[in-house]
Amino acid sequence: MTENDLTFEGLTEIYRNEKKYQALSDVRKDLYPSLIRLRETARKDYEAKCSEDPDSIICEGLNERRKNVARHVMSIIDLRMEKIAKMALLTSMGAEDITEKLTPEEKEYYRSVVDGSKKLRALTKDGKGYTVKDITSADADKKENILSDAPKDVVNVAEERTERMTENPDDETDMITVRILDDVPEIAGLDRDHSFRKGEVVRIPAVTANVLINHKAATILEITP
Repeated sequence: MTENDLTFEGLTEIYRNEKKYQALSDVRKDLYPSLIRLRETARKDYEAKCSEDPDSIICEGLNERRKNVARHVMSIIDLRMEKIAKMALLTSMGAEDITEKLTPEEKEYYRSVVDGSKKLRALTKDGKGYTVKDITSADADKKENILSDAPKDVVNVAEERTERMTENPDDETDMITVRILDDVPEIAGLDRDHSFRKGEVVRIPAVTANVLINHKAATILEITP
């Protein structure tokens, strides 16, 4: 162990600070390489002593230290990740972008959470530019917007039906978009009956959608950017 290596006492202090305070503690920028080196050192020390005298008290003590080091390392990572994720979420909502306490590895994680949160939030702001993609097909990622390839009369019927169901939904809390695979003359809804034509793309209550899907009369679709 060199002079700059993280010690077990230093590890314990970091763990206590992260557990005690809500804010991130100041740590060395090479925290993660240091954690790995300390964990490997503890493991090698234990294995070396065990090869000499596996029943000794020293070997037992080194084994306990090895376990404690491994536990503290994972606890520190988990505690810091939780704090960083909360920081990133607040930043994605407009809070100040503060990263000076982050290590290089943590900055990468932080940025990925910020970007992902912004993208996810943007999905609910504006429906423009979205297509309907079939996620039950093996080559779904290669398919284009189903509506763009559908016959015009089917598209019109689908749009009209979607508008009607938006005005009078059975259950707005759990809606699913599906493509109708076969004509369905009549199916009971929560407060009224529905009929569907093969080829329609409609957004309907999950209860109704599941009945159609279970009878292979519909396939679930996904709205993607």
